[in-house]
Amino acid sequence: MAIKDFPCTLHQQVLTEELLMTYPGLLPQAYDEATAMATLAIRFAQKQGATLAMVPFDCTVEAEALGAPITGREDFFGLRAAGHSCESAEALAALQPFSWQEGRPRQVVEAIGHLVTAGYEPCLNWSGFLTVADMLLGVETIFLHWQEQQALFQHFAFQLAKGLLSYGLAAQEKG
Repeated sequence: MAIKDFPCTLHQQVLTEELLMTYPGLLPQAYDEATAMATLAIRFAQKQGATLAMVPFDCTVEAEALGAPITGREDFFGLRAAGHSCESAEALAALQPFSWQEGRPRQVVEAIGHLVTAGYEPCLNWSGFLTVADMLLGVETIFLHWQEQQALFQHFAFQLAKGLLSYGLAAQEKG
C-alpha cells in the first residue's frame, strides 16, 4: 500500500491572491520582519477561527541563526536548508548557542509582542535537535557517527538547548 501525501490546503486557503494584493510584499517579508510575520500569523488564525497564532512559519530559524545556509525566500516551497555549514561532529559541537537578540529570532520575538497587542495567544514554533542538526550537518552523518561521537552530538544538543531556553524566555516575556 502506497503512502499518500497529506493534502494540506491551508496555504491555498490563506495565501490567496486577494491577501497578497492587499499586503504587497508580504512574502518574503513575513519570514524576516516582525510586523509582516504577525500580519500573516493573524491571517492564518482568522482563517482557522482560532485565537492562537503561531510564528514563525518555518523550521529554519534556529539553524539559520547557527549559520545554516537557507534558501526559498522567493519561491513557492518556502524556507529550507540549502546545504550544510558543518562538515563534522566537531564543527557542530563547536557552535555556540544562538542569540535571540539578532536576526530572525529577534523578529520572531517581536512578532509575538505584535500578536499579544492584537489580542491573539502567541505560540512559538521552534525546532529541536534533529531538525536543526540536519540543516547544519545532515542527519545521515549524525546517524552514521552517533555511537563513536555521541559526546560531541550531546554537547551540540546542550548548546542548542541553551539557545532555545533564552529564545523561549524572551518570547514568554513578550507574551
